[in-house]
Amino acid sequence: MSLLSKFLHRVVSNPWAFDWLQNRMGLRQHWPRLAPYLAQTGGQIVLDIGAGTGNYTSLLPQSATYLGLDIDPKKLHAFEAKWPFDLSQGQERGLCALCCAIASPVGQPVVASLR
Repeated sequence: MSLLSKFLHRVVSNPWAFDWLQNRMGLRQHWPRLAPYLAQTGGQIVLDIGAGTGNYTSLLPQSATYLGLDIDPKKLHAFEAKWPFDLSQGQERGLCALCCAIASPVGQPVVASLR
């Protein structure tokens, strides 16, 4: 990996920088095209591979179950902070950390809370 690649990866591993860059690159410009499709996901499971900080979560109906996968624990932690959930209330939108970081320090408290 080149020095430039390492530097860029380090920058976007910061959740704030990741979200900023996503928005600068036009993330929200695609929302009008995606919204009609995501609106049809009520009562279904939506799997978001490479979920990052969960930017698309706000486009889903409340009845959709959102499962977001990402390999970066920092982004998963930011996801949990942006989209808090409470399984005791039937909210299943924040299962990103459970699915992705089950073996990491970020996911362990989530798993422990399910017991």
